[in-house]
Amino acid sequence: MIYNLHSTQGVYTPGILRFCKDMYRSDPKYAMKIMRSYPGLPDEVSVAYLTGEINMTISDEIAVLEHDSEATNE
Repeated sequence: MIYNLHSTQGVYTPGILRFCKDMYRSDPKYAMKIMRSYPGLPDEVSVAYLTGEINMTISDEIAVLEHDSEATNE
């Protein structure tokens, strides 16, 4: 499924996701706490991204994660 994570006026989501991926090595609990702040994003997708199983693409200011799961937030 495709998960589109939109940026807000004050938060550039692709940057936050990159930060989380870097942070995951040293503080996985904190990285997951931030990832869980995105509504509709399952933990399995977050872990897949943070561990490098899937990659993020960027469309304008939207972070896009694609994962083989049952739901989508499109």
